[in-house]
Amino acid sequence: MPTALEGTTFKHPSFKNVSIFAQAIKNSDRINWYSRTTFSRTNQVVRSLKIPYIPGDNKNKIEAEKKATEIFYELDKRQQQGLTNKRASILKLLDSFTNQLEKATKENKKFFEANQTPPNIMPGGKAPIDQAKLDHINSVISRVIRPFFQEKKYESRSLDSLSKRDLEEWNLWRMKEAQEEENKVWANGTLNKQNRVFRSFFKWAVDRGYLLGIPDIKDFSEDIRTNRRPEMSTEQYEALLKYIEGEYSNKKNTDVNRVYMRFFYLYLCTIDATGCRPWNSPKNAIRKEDVKIKRGKSGDIESIIIRRREKGKEYDAIADKQWADIYEDIMVLHKAWGIESEYLFAHPYTNENMGRYKNAPIGSFNKQWDRAMEYFGWNKKGDKQKDRISKYSIRHRYAYRRYIENKDISLEELSQVMGTSPSIIFKTYWHFKAEKDYSRLMSSGYETKPGRVRLYDSQGIRIDSAKIDSKKHRDWYAKHPEFTEKPS
Repeated sequence: MPTALEGTTFKHPSFKNVSIFAQAIKNSDRINWYSRTTFSRTNQVVRSLKIPYIPGDNKNKIEAEKKATEIFYELDKRQQQGLTNKRASILKLLDSFTNQLEKATKENKKFFEANQTPPNIMPGGKAPIDQAKLDHINSVISRVIRPFFQEKKYESRSLDSLSKRDLEEWNLWRMKEAQEEENKVWANGTLNKQNRVFRSFFKWAVDRGYLLGIPDIKDFSEDIRTNRRPEMSTEQYEALLKYIEGEYSNKKNTDVNRVYMRFFYLYLCTIDATGCRPWNSPKNAIRKEDVKIKRGKSGDIESIIIRRREKGKEYDAIADKQWADIYEDIMVLHKAWGIESEYLFAHPYTNENMGRYKNAPIGSFNKQWDRAMEYFGWNKKGDKQKDRISKYSIRHRYAYRRYIENKDISLEELSQVMGTSPSIIFKTYWHFKAEKDYSRLMSSGYETKPGRVRLYDSQGIRIDSAKIDSKKHRDWYAKHPEFTEKPS
């Protein structure tokens, strides 16, 4: 607390909880008037009156008293509204916001790992905060929000001083300068995601008494059907799988690179066969216990159900029957590399420098995906979202296939097996029922072929297939008996 200059302190004549005093400014020869307002023993607010102290000058004292009255009314009003009187700049509050979310994320992580419901929810949201959400928030704040409020005009501004005009200036700045800085043209959906981060910050500030209400930030109109990622054509999908197959079959590549490319291949086939959201976080990776494969008495596949946990909710993904073959090939890799993990897609070896630990879940295949996109030249810099192929383009294939193949499946049923609301399914996929050719979408990297056997090398990587009991089958088994089906 500040130390009053001896002999300058006096009580406000109208408000007993307000005292006025003079204090020397640190590292300066100046002395200013200050007021101290006491609401309780633990709630005292000191404000500079920004009036120089003039010893023995009664007019100067009356001027300080008048200014202290104005400040008292301002503080008392905030107190009555339940707002805090602590002063903090927007930049400091952004730091507090992100620091608190980091602590909440670490706490939630322990619950995620124990397969329990995390307690910490996103401010203004419904889903628990996790590392992926935290990374997104930090990215938006560091790139789109903080730089604007670091400008001299705003660097010391308090949050409750922001006006509608200030927010309009921020929006204009991000649409022009921020986009030019990143050499991007953000889609409306991306801009709205940035808006949600800002609203989340405002909600957090309201809960802590820095604001009375959340300012209005206008969202941009989104046409989900038009702006969604494009589906991947059969030609593109088959070319992509062929490229990856060439990488993991090439003996000139290291065994480690080959096995990761093989996992990548099976990962893409899994998305195509199940419609699961492409996961980019270890916590969303598929576990063995999530997979339920039901077979009939003759051994035929009756159903494959995969329990998924995404976006704060659980649902059952219904896989195409061919996924049983994919599952078997994943287990072959586990056996070949001695993987003992609860996760299907797990690291086959340890490399501490790269943050890879054997048996830990593979968080994403983003590097492999980016290299493939660069190889084909499909996603060029500056392309809009609606023109960029993504892993979601493969998920779209599943939706088309299920919706067009099964004439009886409803939008509600499709939404259940894909973990998406019926309204989003309708907006995104309805028109394809009439527009798309089913045969063009049915191509798959894992069509079950009766009478054939898959051929694996010593690393558990599928290299080829052959007719059962053929010379090719027998010759291959002689070289690689460990993972190859024995001829009769």
